[in-house]
Amino acid sequence: MPDVVHPGPRNDDFSYSRGQQIAIGLLVVAIVALAIILFAEVQADAGQHSALLTSLGFIVVLNSYLLYSRIRDFRRVRIRLDNEHKKLAEATLTLQKFDDDLQTRLEYERTAQRDREWLAKAIRSITAQFTGTLASDRITELAAEGLGRELQVDGVICNTFDESTWPGFVKQWNREPDFLLDEAIILKFEEELSVLVQDLWKRNSVLKVNDSHLLDTSTRPIPGAASIAKELARSWVLVPVADGSTVLGFIAVMMREVPRDWSEIEISLMKRVASEAASVSVHGRIFSQSMEIAANDAEVERLVELGKVKNSFIENMNHELRTPLTSII
Repeated sequence: MPDVVHPGPRNDDFSYSRGQQIAIGLLVVAIVALAIILFAEVQADAGQHSALLTSLGFIVVLNSYLLYSRIRDFRRVRIRLDNEHKKLAEATLTLQKFDDDLQTRLEYERTAQRDREWLAKAIRSITAQFTGTLASDRITELAAEGLGRELQVDGVICNTFDESTWPGFVKQWNREPDFLLDEAIILKFEEELSVLVQDLWKRNSVLKVNDSHLLDTSTRPIPGAASIAKELARSWVLVPVADGSTVLGFIAVMMREVPRDWSEIEISLMKRVASEAASVSVHGRIFSQSMEIAANDAEVERLVELGKVKNSFIENMNHELRTPLTSII
């Protein structure tokens, strides 16, 4: 807030100063003296014109001095008024700037609040679909569909890499149902994409391209996957899908025909959905492996029980056969 200027006592009003009051008193005395002189001259009828001119000259001099003093006071008052007006104008500008800054900050806060509400609602809408399923392929399919719907993009691709204990797959969502990207193109660059996604995950970053037509390929060649992506889409974002230190794959969100300036709130949504999908997928895999282990344990227990039954049967048969044989012998 600007400093408020408090006016002090004013000496620039239109009251007479002490010097002016003395001059006025002298003028009154001179007028009285002039009146007495004129009266005496008239009675004496001598030197009438000289005394009158002398008195008029004295009056003119005093009035000139009073006029000059008044004009000087007016100028002083005008200068002070101009200074006050200037200070008032500066204070007004400062207040206006402060008000503009406040309005800008309020608008920013309102926009940020709307973005946070939209992000929370979008995350709930997408992740709620994960409830009731632990199948990784179904989870990635729901994630792709939810991101495409909330971000209003042209296409979403979810790819998980092949692992020693789990096969990889590709799931797609497209605004135009007839458009379907050949999965062989993605699998062709899977090794290159895996290295790229691993690097992005280590740096806690994403690959964002607002307009692929502006990519500069004259100074350095772009990777093969990026070259194919440039032909397939105008703008895209590549987000790693990982849980802890385990990188499972990636999610690619794209616009095919028009560029797009991806906002931070949209990137946040992609990263949150990728994180939730990875977490649910890992838990699903752990659950499936646990079920397999439990099934194997049950099978082992069944085999053990069968072994016990077999051993008991053999012992009984040996006993039953031993008694007749002994009798026969």
